[in-house]
Amino acid sequence: MEKTVEKTVEKTVEKILQIIKENPAVTQSELVKITGLSRRGIEWNIAQLKGQGIITREGTNKRGCWKINIAYRKVNDERGEIDKEKISETVEKTVEKILELIRENPAVTQSELVKKTGLSRRGIEWNITQLKDQGIITREGPDKRGYWKINNEAQII
Repeated sequence: MEKTVEKTVEKTVEKILQIIKENPAVTQSELVKITGLSRRGIEWNIAQLKGQGIITREGTNKRGCWKINIAYRKVNDERGEIDKEKISETVEKTVEKILELIRENPAVTQSELVKKTGLSRRGIEWNITQLKDQGIITREGPDKRGYWKINNEAQII
């Protein structure tokens, strides 16, 4: 996988975590306004951070606050940055799972990818878009009866 996706995700995650660090009571709606990401983009990133145990929400959505798990902070970093390797590793595993499913069944649909990976529909769409933009995969044929083609296999492995 190219480093472009990893860097984009890292920057987005860093931005969200910095906002949460500065204002633990920030809501997802406020994160949308501050970051310029879509509501679903924020939801996806928050779900990833929660799933990795990096953040938790205490209290209600409107009156609660975010907590950043200290276990994921770098010991040597005075700024308390989150361990980027853990996040990059998760993104890489997700991409590898999607590519593995495409190798097994090139005609796999995005709905099937949602079921088999556990990601949201939007999460699959985002990953597919990233893979297509990087030239790693292309869609051959129509949406319903087409298939995925993996390009540059040597670069991925």
